[in-house]
Parts: sequence; structure tokens; C-alpha cells
Amino acid sequence: MRVNEKIERITQDTLICGIDIGKTNCCARFCDYRGLEVYHKVWFDRTENLDAIGCHITAAMYKEHKADVIISFEPTGHYWLNIDKYFKDLGQETVLMPTYTVKQSKGQYDQDPTKSDPKDAMLIARLTSEGKYVKPIERNELYQDIYSGYHIYNDIQKEINRVRNKIHTWNDKYFPEVEKVYGITTVGIRPIYEKQLLPDEIKDMTLEELTEIMTKENSRANKKSIMKLKNYAKKVME
Repeated sequence: MRVNEKIERITQDTLICGIDIGKTNCCARFCDYRGLEVYHKVWFDRTENLDAIGCHITAAMYKEHKADVIISFEPTGHYWLNIDKYFKDLGQETVLMPTYTVKQSKGQYDQDPTKSDPKDAMLIARLTSEGKYVKPIERNELYQDIYSGYHIYNDIQKEINRVRNKIHTWNDKYFPEVEKVYGITTVGIRPIYEKQLLPDEIKDMTLEELTEIMTKENSRANKKSIMKLKNYAKKVME
């Protein structure tokens, strides 16, 4: 939808409900198509029965003689998903307010950039009246499963990269030469990490002792690599 279409979607008969979503407690505030606040602010628990906020929306529509409602919220983490589903199951329209838009609009109405849940809820409602919202992407169940699976995979990859960076940091501090012999994801390097071997400990071992450690769980460990490792340890400690 273009901005003009979004603005035209909101008429005099439309009640706008802006919700600031928290981990548990959420705040909802209401305005009309001009951004004027109507009804009182409502606090509700996201983890409990959402019929409480549903009843308040119905009451606000009745009080203000509105035949239509649009519910807008910032997509905070995954906390918004159950709220979105609740209203969609009721057949009510939900829209999202981009985090960037909310941040850029702080202080727009009261010249105060500080954050509070009631203030953010009102800001979301007013920005919605200006057509600055976006429509959530509708996905079928299979697509949603794939989409969720991709995000889980992406999170795992980020965690793997974080651990790899920590390993590189450890190597750089204590024994950077080890990566000239073994890759950090290879089987050969595992005994070094499991035994927490430092260069001075490797230097003081006999080649037979080091070989025994390196081949204990990997009988096919490369003997030349073990010898290289010992030579690097000697150079580091010289």
C-alpha cells in the first residue's frame, strides 16, 4: 500500500489503537483519524487472557461511535505475535509500526525525547493516523515454518561465529602458531583445547608424551603435524 492509500484507509469512523508491547505488561492508547486522543489508556498483561484489551477496544468504539478499528504496534521481538494472532482471529485489522519510525519520531509531539510505555503507545497511534504503518506479511503455515526455521539456523550460525571468534582470540593471546598446524574446527586440535595445553607445557613434554595425548582419541593423527606443533612451542618459549 502507498502512503495515500494508507491514509485513505483511516476515516472518521476509524478508531486507532496504538499498543506499546512489553515482555508482559503492555499499554494501549486510542486516537481518532486526526490523532486526537479518545478514551483512556489501558494496561494489560500480554501473557494472560487478551479478552481484557478486546473488551476495552469494543467499549472505546461504542463510546466514540466508531464502526471500524485498526490496531497498531511496534514488532518487539516475538512478543507481538500472540497479540497479532488474537486480533486477527477476531477479524480485526492489525498493522505494524517500524522501530526506526518510532525512534525517529521521538519528541515530535511534545519535544521530549524520553521513553515511556504510555507515550510510545500514543506515538504509535498517531503515526498510524498519518499512514506511516506497514502491513504485516501474510504467510501460510508451511512458509511460516520455513521462515522460522531459517531464523533459528541464522541464530545458530551467529552463535557458531561468536564461539569461533573467541577461539581465535584465545589462540592469538597464548599460542597463535597453533593455527599454522591445525584448523580450529579440525579433530586434531581438540586435545589441545581439552587439555588446555599452553606452549610452555608442550615444550616441556617429550615427543612421545605429546604424541600419546594427540593420538589418544584420534589414532590417525598426523605425526608430522605433532612434531611441527612441538617445534612451534619451542620457538615461542625461546
